[in-house]
Amino acid sequence: MFFSGAHYIVNRINPCLSIFIISSALLSIAQGEPVNEKDLNQWHIDAAAGDITAQHDLGLAYHLGEGTPQDNAKAIKWFLKAANQGHHQSQNTLGRLYQMGRGITKDITEAFKWYSEAADGGYSKSQYNLALLYFSGEGMPVDYKMAAIWFEKSALQGHAKAQLKLANMHAKGIGVKKDIVTASKWLEMAATQGEIVAQALLANMYHSGDGLKQDSTKAAKWYRKAAENGEVNSQYILGFYYATGNGVSQSNLLAYKWWNLAAKQGYEDAIHNLGILAERMSEEDIEQAKDMSR
Repeated sequence: MFFSGAHYIVNRINPCLSIFIISSALLSIAQGEPVNEKDLNQWHIDAAAGDITAQHDLGLAYHLGEGTPQDNAKAIKWFLKAANQGHHQSQNTLGRLYQMGRGITKDITEAFKWYSEAADGGYSKSQYNLALLYFSGEGMPVDYKMAAIWFEKSALQGHAKAQLKLANMHAKGIGVKKDIVTASKWLEMAATQGEIVAQALLANMYHSGDGLKQDSTKAAKWYRKAAENGEVNSQYILGFYYATGNGVSQSNLLAYKWWNLAAKQGYEDAIHNLGILAERMSEEDIEQAKDMSR
């Protein structure tokens, strides 16, 4: 055992972690490029002629106030025109606007309608949003079985958050038969895509052997990914792994680094452990570890 007699606070698994075609407007905005007047004029011409992509782009410009004053009424007008022609992204956007009551009277029935239109057309974001409505029962009866169906449709298309929700439902037997193996498969899919909560959950499963064969090396791998993404509990546990050489090569420097990062987020147990570890490190090593955690 690392440092006989040292009273490290060992392990606090966070209970909260227990178990399309891109339009030119969207691409420009995503890249931080301003929408210019020439583009806006052309979208007006094309949108008026019935071009659904231009209608969506114009709706997005008005919605975000890019290249033109923000105008929710005009945004909704153009989103509706595109949505009525089957443009799934516009349908999903309308669903969100109706659900949130942004620029329009909140109406869950309308939100459900537009999510359903796009979801039936195979749009994964709408499939996920529709599943959330069924899961939460917002403005409608809760239906976990329907939620699971739509989460799975979205998850099969690679939607990471849908994969995470589906993993949770399989792990707890909500709307589906409880199946930890299936839960772990969906969890790994989401984790591989960078879903931080999924990375931490998967690490917890490998750490504890709950539903998966206990594997400290794999646990360390996923804790490291979550820790690198700022997940404080993973930073703390990874520090313990390095302090004890569990699943990784023992390293005081890396233990200090990860506990220091957790301590910066206010994790009290990490602060406690830093004090113990510092007694067994040189000033030079401590400074190096601090530099590593900047």
